[in-house]
Amino acid sequence: MDSSPPRRAKAALGEATKAEIVVIGGGLTGLSAALHLARNGYQVLLLEGRTIGFGGSGRNNGQVIPILSAAEPDWIERTYGEVGERFVHLLQNSANTLFG
Repeated sequence: MDSSPPRRAKAALGEATKAEIVVIGGGLTGLSAALHLARNGYQVLLLEGRTIGFGGSGRNNGQVIPILSAAEPDWIERTYGEVGERFVHLLQNSANTLFG
């Protein structure tokens, strides 16, 4: 069931278009990538085949949970050293990175 109001159909991209970066897919990841790139001064073209948020990432309840389900952060840091520390830091800050 789709609870959002119907959206007007947009014309297909019918002519040559230039952009520094093309993001394919208007789900959570694609929208976040396009937004962060645009905020950093890049000319971004976002392509979505259906409707923004239509696919799997648009139906994921919007949950961004920055925790590990099977391993403890300190174990990852001990086991993988600097790479593990960077991974844990990335994970712990993932919600801020996505929505910031």
